[in-house]
Amino acid sequence: MNDLNIANTESTNHPQYNVADLTADWCEPLHGRATFSDSLKHFLTTIGAEAGMIVRVIHKNDRVKKFLEVDLREAAPYIPKLKRSYAHCVLRKYLTKAQSSRLWLSSQIDETLSRDNDPSLTEWQSARSMRELVVIVLSTDAHKSEFLELHFREPITPALYGSLEFLLPTMCRTWSNRTEGIFSAALHNRCHHFGSKELTQPILSCSNPAQLSRSEFRVCMLLSTGVSITAVASELSICVATVRSHLRSIYSKTNTSSHAELVYRLLLKQDQIASITTLSA
Repeated sequence: MNDLNIANTESTNHPQYNVADLTADWCEPLHGRATFSDSLKHFLTTIGAEAGMIVRVIHKNDRVKKFLEVDLREAAPYIPKLKRSYAHCVLRKYLTKAQSSRLWLSSQIDETLSRDNDPSLTEWQSARSMRELVVIVLSTDAHKSEFLELHFREPITPALYGSLEFLLPTMCRTWSNRTEGIFSAALHNRCHHFGSKELTQPILSCSNPAQLSRSEFRVCMLLSTGVSITAVASELSICVATVRSHLRSIYSKTNTSSHAELVYRLLLKQDQIASITTLSA
């Protein structure tokens, strides 16, 4: 790791963040007393991060299993949501070797080593005006590594860096001692986000598994024919802003984050959904 030239970042023995609250946000879902999503949202809000993700990397093939992502920025056109892991852009050859209880910053990576690296992080940060990615190594063994990724719009302060360093041993210890199977169960639930509704029935089936309102259902029906948002507004005699308002609700109910992803989901047939269910099992 010496060749990475990680700079010494100012720390503090007296973190200015409420460590008790941060600890609670992190520990409660690991013991089944709160939802991961709500707790991570609160954790991100408290430390000033705009998005975050927990992922597992399988060493055998570097396969990334996304456990949970939370993006606090409201969905809008041309603003890419957090949909993938970028830990590999920071850790690179140390992705499967980094020790647990370590904190890595994208801003402290020697740029001379990045010339041949995956540019996706830089591109995403530019599109979102992000300036820092913090990667926390939660655990690692011979077969897998698990990371918490935190995205910030501004460089993190010495006080926050100190707070995170102070919390690291507790975060990693509680992660390792979490309720047995809770991580694997959550991974499984992410593949079945609607429960049986999403992966057993098409969104536009008569049973309306996503519980769309009548207006939202009509919007989806039109989008499934390939028309534009402007055409949907014209067909329904409403303004484009109203269509976009419906879409925000539809995205939430269908676990999608973009027009393209929604249309893809709308066009899935029963046999295709059954196939996805089999692959996710």
